[in-house]
Amino acid sequence: MIKAVKAGFTYEGSEKPALEEINLTIPNGTIFGIAGSAGSGKSTLAMCLNGAIPHCIDGEFTGNISLDGRDTLKTSLEELCSIVGSVFQDVESQVVSSVVEDEIVFGMENLGFSRQDMENRVVESLAAVEISNLRYSDIGCLSGGQKQKVAIASALALRPKLLIMDEPTSELDPKSSIELFDVLRKLNQEKGITIIVIEQKLDLLVQYCDRIALMDKGSILVEGSNREILSKMEMLEEIGLQIPSFAKIVAGMFRKGNINFDFPVSIREAAVLLQQQILMEEGSTDCDTTVINETEITKPEITKQMKVDDRKEKKEICAINIQDLTYTVSTGKKVLDSISFSVKEGEFVAIVGHNGAGKSSLIQHFNGLIQPDLGKVQVVGLDPHTTKTSKMAQHVGFLFQNPDHQIFNQTVKEEIMFGLKNSGLTIEKIDERVKQAVVRVGLEHRLEEYPFRLSRGYRQRLAFASVLAMDPEILILDEPTTGQDYKESRQIMEIVADKNREGKTVVMITHDMDLVYKYAKRVIVLEDGKLIADGAVENIMTDTKILERTGLLPPGIVQLQQSLIDRKIPIFGKNEEEIQRQILKKVGVA
Repeated sequence: MIKAVKAGFTYEGSEKPALEEINLTIPNGTIFGIAGSAGSGKSTLAMCLNGAIPHCIDGEFTGNISLDGRDTLKTSLEELCSIVGSVFQDVESQVVSSVVEDEIVFGMENLGFSRQDMENRVVESLAAVEISNLRYSDIGCLSGGQKQKVAIASALALRPKLLIMDEPTSELDPKSSIELFDVLRKLNQEKGITIIVIEQKLDLLVQYCDRIALMDKGSILVEGSNREILSKMEMLEEIGLQIPSFAKIVAGMFRKGNINFDFPVSIREAAVLLQQQILMEEGSTDCDTTVINETEITKPEITKQMKVDDRKEKKEICAINIQDLTYTVSTGKKVLDSISFSVKEGEFVAIVGHNGAGKSSLIQHFNGLIQPDLGKVQVVGLDPHTTKTSKMAQHVGFLFQNPDHQIFNQTVKEEIMFGLKNSGLTIEKIDERVKQAVVRVGLEHRLEEYPFRLSRGYRQRLAFASVLAMDPEILILDEPTTGQDYKESRQIMEIVADKNREGKTVVMITHDMDLVYKYAKRVIVLEDGKLIADGAVENIMTDTKILERTGLLPPGIVQLQQSLIDRKIPIFGKNEEEIQRQILKKVGVA
């Protein structure tokens, strides 16, 4: 059993506690979720639970935390490591080896495992997260999502009694996220491992966790069952968490209709509940509650209703032109294979695909970071590889998936000013651009801070501010909402949308299909280095073959509509409000 009694922690050099009066009991053999906004103390609590605090991180620790009766303050870190496995949000901070196999055996070697035992566990852990093919791969050549899977496999190899996962799906594609939670549930049920998951994705937590705690400002606000937590809509909105579309629709409709109900925790449950109410209004009791396969979410009916004409007839200026682009890494693997497409000025394009599909490699050709083996790349009429970096930076703003790959100055202000100083602007204009950028991203009070003392989310905002300050014609964004909670993600995306409305071209990589559906107009789908689909967002999100082939899942709102259609309730709408209005009419509530 994990037990925290009045636990608190204040980081060295800080006056404000990161954790205050944490009281928590987690029974053995449970899956426990922790959710909260960025900066709420979730990661700090995780480090208290695994012993990193107080053994490795300086600060003032108060109260008591025990793991199976062991006081973390009095128990050695070596002993704690034998019972607790951890996967951090910033995966690269915990990777110590250059080859996948070496990374997974590292912990076992230090604990004296036999060679045969290590071999068995390497095979088992790689298979659990479906990266057996990467066993001998160079970690530096892997995608962010693949690195995350390596870190998870390394933790699983030690078969800990307690597994702590800090944002484990932050860089995983939708299919991999579900598969990971399936693995966690299997480990919990078959091995009895207690699992603590810190996660922003409430739709996953409520489906897999036994209990969930909500955190804000270093404290636990409430703890309860999945249904209890999901029903606290106002609290969830207040602390900046994303409420699943099905929950918003059901809650809003039933409140307006003054109907009592048990809160659903999945799309299937929501569809059954809505179906029951509609049939009751129609005087029927024949409600088919057959369990459906929620991955089969795109049928011809919804495709027909939502399909748009995405034929390009207007002659427009080309911002990016890619012709027969092929790129091979040093190992001989072809990462990109004969890619061809163009992006017009002012378009908002999302590039999606599974982890390792080639998305990041593709966009790194747009500013000359990578040179193609074959093919042609033109951006605003320039060849990125032969054009000076300073000139390309005036046209293309690039945001990396990992902000630490582009931050190198001593203060926030210096970081944002760096590119501007090389652009020929006056000091007055530079100061004006810096001020505008930091205000947009909420860093105006941190100008003199050392960037690497900021949280991962704030470092992402800093990198984004540096791009905004340059005011480029094209924004290339690789997972722009990394490390951000729901509220912060939407703030960043509204800035991007504003820039797009101003006429800026946007190309964005993301695994968040809700972001794609809300902001992008066009979607390009990659699979194993090949472009397999290119079209309007509505068309791609309802393309059965493409979605099943790539393991992508459409937004929850589309999944709910299809689940209702499967139950012979045709409801179509672009947002929650439209769907809610149609359902209210069907149940006789104006």
